[in-house]
Amino acid sequence: MENSKYEIVPEKLFDFTAGVYCGVLMPEHVMKKLAKLQAAYLQDVKRLLTDHKDELYPSSWTLHYPEGKQTQVKFTSTETECDSIESRINNATIASKPVHCPLVFNASSMEEAEAMANAHYESTHTIA
Repeated sequence: MENSKYEIVPEKLFDFTAGVYCGVLMPEHVMKKLAKLQAAYLQDVKRLLTDHKDELYPSSWTLHYPEGKQTQVKFTSTETECDSIESRINNATIASKPVHCPLVFNASSMEEAEAMANAHYESTHTIA
């Protein structure tokens, strides 16, 4: 690929990613259907957790370093510094919403995508 060429996907796309993992890009009409499914699902999850809130524990984590290796430790605390179970249920039942991506390149690799981004930047920004 020449440095001056790049291909932008013309469709309006939304990124749906689970945490730091790679996700999927979807057109707007699919994103709207996903949002409806998420809303219904999360209402059911919230209802279940709320119905059993007396059986739940606040979840927290910290790190420790046995033999210099970073390890995650999960713990629960009943101290007042922890958020209430109700607030944790509310936080846990927020949808991971698809995010509009105004610029998506059609590339075969990370290196090609980076080259396309560089070419696009150079073509859209004048250097003084």
